[in-house]
Amino acid sequence: MAPKESAADTRRYFLQTAFLQKAVEASKIKVSKKEAEKWAQKMMRAMDQQLANNGEDFEKYYEGTGTTEKELMDEFIKEAEKQLKSRMVLYEIAREQNILKH
Repeated sequence: MAPKESAADTRRYFLQTAFLQKAVEASKIKVSKKEAEKWAQKMMRAMDQQLANNGEDFEKYYEGTGTTEKELMDEFIKEAEKQLKSRMVLYEIAREQNILKH
């Protein structure tokens, strides 16, 4: 059983998330459409596996949510862009702080 999260831990998490979001918004780093689409495809494969593990498939998912494959992929591309940009920003911060030796 995992230890209970304290109010301080929760606050720290939200502050870190807010900091990263601000850093990403201020960043001039760009994510290529090709990279975002590639990452989104990985997200689709992971979701397909999760659905299969639960005895479901995309057809049932689309029917149940009233969405289409294109709508889901568009959402995944947006999320992929955010995730990739966040990773790049964190990498740059770590590099500038000499946390990484590159």
